Parts: sequence; structure tokens; C-alpha cells
Amino acid sequence: MATTKITSLSLTDGTYTWAESAVTGEFYIVGGLDSEPTSISTLAAGTVGTLGNEEWDWADNDTLTYNTVYVHLTGSVDPTTLTYSDLVAQVSETLLYDVVGAKPKVTETVTPVTLAAATVTLALTVAANTRTVQIWDEDTGAAIWYAYATSTPALANMRAVPSGSALAYSEIERGEGNLYLYSVAGGDVKVVEGA
Repeated sequence: MATTKITSLSLTDGTYTWAESAVTGEFYIVGGLDSEPTSISTLAAGTVGTLGNEEWDWADNDTLTYNTVYVHLTGSVDPTTLTYSDLVAQVSETLLYDVVGAKPKVTETVTPVTLAAATVTLALTVAANTRTVQIWDEDTGAAIWYAYATSTPALANMRAVPSGSALAYSEIERGEGNLYLYSVAGGDVKVVEGA
């Protein structure tokens, strides 16, 4: 039976390219996203083309041939000048399996990790046969950021671990290099490798 997960996605962590729309003060993500966000932190829903301060919309107002996120920030601020946690979108994702009790079903290799507050930590040396890595946050409300790298990454290059408000367990796709984690508050997590 399928289930729905809400994923947190930073829009200002350097992963996405922003461009100014034909409408002054409105900016959009080049290339779009995989799906429409249900909300974006600190912004209210609006109508593209007439977005007010601190509003966003999902549309194509620049003959892009795809829908994408548009924002209008106070003072017509360019989103590329923001930090990694300024704009975080909530995206709904349908999973082809159920997650029971907020714990992963597959647990080939489980590594407990304690994150020191505001410190980038090497959480896992990724094995060659690893296909997925899963993060299970054991401290509710602790935002976690991740990056795959061969050495300690800069915080600006890290991305938010997908997680829902009621779902403390998330899955992130394996990248190149080892897994580094960061949390402002610190706390305990479990890292699960799936081969």
C-alpha cells in the first residue's frame, strides 16, 4: 500500500538556479522542480505576475514550457543572495511502500550518530555497493542537513534532509563521496545503508 511523505527541500542552498522573470521583482527556478510544493516557509501563496511581497506561486509566466516556483521577496531581493535555510519548500511525495512507526523497513547496516550542535560531522563512510542511505532522526524537531563529499563540506553546500512534520524517518539518494551531516541543535540520528 502506498503512503505519502512530505519532504523539506531548500530552494536556496545553491542547488537551484534562479532567474528574474519578465515581471519586475519576480524570480523563478530555472528547470523547475520534480513536483509542486505544498508550501514554502515564510511565504504566502499568490498569483504569478502579480505576486506581492513574500509571496510565491507554481506556474509558467515566461514561456518556459514547464511549471516552476516563482517568488517575490520584499525589496525585490534576488533569491541567490539568500542562505541555505531561508526558503524551504514542503513537497508531497507518494511512496510505493509503507513506513511503519517512523522506522526504516530495510536495515542492512545501521550506524548510530550523535551530532554535536552546529558542527559538520562525518556520519558515514559510504560503501561501494551502497544504493541508498536513510536518515532516521531520533530527536523530534531537529533540522538536519547533509552532503556527500570527499572532505568536510562548507555548510552552504549542504542540503536539507527530507522529512515530514510527523515522519521522522527519511531517505536520501546516495551521492559521490562520504556522508556528512549538520544540525544547528545537534542530536542523535541513525544512518541506514541499503545495498
